[in-house]
Amino acid sequence: MHIFSKQAIPMCRSLRRGCAAIVGSALLACGCSGPEPIPESDSYQVGAYYYTWFPGKFSGRSYLRARLRPVQAPELGVYSSDDPAVIERHIAWCSQYGIDFLAISWWPSGANQRPDFYDKLFQARNIGDISFCVFYETWSLGFNSETGSTRFDEKAESVFLADMRQFADSLFTHQSYLKIGGRPVVILYLTRTLEGGYAKAIEKCRAELKSRGWNVFLIADEIFWSVVPADKAPEDGALSTDEPQQARIRLFDAITAYNLYDFSRTRHAGYGAQSDFIRDAAALFQRYRNAAGPNAALVPSVIPGYNDRGVRVRRDHYAIPRQWSSNAPDSSFLGEAIERLAIPFLDPNLQMALVTSWNEWNEDTAIEPLAAAPPTSGDESESGRDFTQGYAYAGAGTLYLETLRDRFSAVAGRVTRAGGAPAAGVPVSALRGAAPLARDTTDRAGYFTLSRLRLPPGQYEIVAGAARAEAKVTPDRTALVAIELPPP
Repeated sequence: MHIFSKQAIPMCRSLRRGCAAIVGSALLACGCSGPEPIPESDSYQVGAYYYTWFPGKFSGRSYLRARLRPVQAPELGVYSSDDPAVIERHIAWCSQYGIDFLAISWWPSGANQRPDFYDKLFQARNIGDISFCVFYETWSLGFNSETGSTRFDEKAESVFLADMRQFADSLFTHQSYLKIGGRPVVILYLTRTLEGGYAKAIEKCRAELKSRGWNVFLIADEIFWSVVPADKAPEDGALSTDEPQQARIRLFDAITAYNLYDFSRTRHAGYGAQSDFIRDAAALFQRYRNAAGPNAALVPSVIPGYNDRGVRVRRDHYAIPRQWSSNAPDSSFLGEAIERLAIPFLDPNLQMALVTSWNEWNEDTAIEPLAAAPPTSGDESESGRDFTQGYAYAGAGTLYLETLRDRFSAVAGRVTRAGGAPAAGVPVSALRGAAPLARDTTDRAGYFTLSRLRLPPGQYEIVAGAARAEAKVTPDRTALVAIELPPP
């Protein structure tokens, strides 16, 4: 593992927005009873899971898009995760379309990640345009496929604590690291499978990080249809329950679901308009919100669809297509999921939602732009549909990013100087009357987004430095504006 260099960087996107959820002291007072309060955010906080295992995971055509006829590929091609140009382009897309942070996968074993990734990330010229946090692959500490559980023994605890210390010393100090009220965020994968001494390990983790000056904010992947009982012992064998485990939930600051796809729930197969997936997922979020109560915030998550048949076709898992219905446009499933699952279940203070994923191509949950290509339901199999199950897949360019922006951003655009050069670092706000209701600061390329959270439909004045423009906010589309600054 690398000890990453520190450097001065531009202000990160969340701080550019002036988001109250990100501002605060590095260490809050401890020793109080009950959960620590979450500062109120003045904008939606949208994150996406991000993987650093390419080009390895592109190999062997082990993803759906490589099995299609004709083949589809990411707009950046079969790339390497530690290519600085790729990192900068990913950041630029996220900033332009209103993705506030990336939850970057970290494997305790060191597998499935590029060892130089963070060095290259920190060298990105536009690193200040986005925030990032660790998405910790907890199951890699000792997942047992026979029992469906991840055992926390002394070895697992040792690795876990060593990784957390490294994050504190090498990542949390970075200005673009995602913080909530000054607290660095770590997302823990598959906490719903934990057994053994995990509670003690998490308690030690919090204590050790506080000794380093950090009060960590832990978001747990706890929400699923069946979970490991909180009091399960390793000798108990395979045990599961469909009840939320409040004893485990209380260990964390927030809970989420990485992905609610379950291959055994076949009534979730097919178009969202006809399946029970969204309805059942909403009911599950409600159950967990009730179970968590004031002890943990809920961070809703959405997927754009699901199809792992490119890598696991022999398991014959069903697909969830990317269209809401057979005659609906591409990306419509994502749009409906945001409206029905994300926005209704946002925590009133945290206002955070997660998208699975930016670039998990093996399960085809990625929203990363694809090279333009017409829809096709044909694939390389003998039947011509073993991989697609007859559903259409398109090279949709930035369509999924536009869908996200339309749902979460009321106004977006670009600020330029005379002659068309991008105007970076310009404060932008939306006004109705004298008071600013939403704000951002232009990124390196001059782009900005203004959250819908406090901008209901209506007419607004958009102020960018010394320039002004008008924008009409509607419920279903982001108002796009182009603003040119007057000559100095």
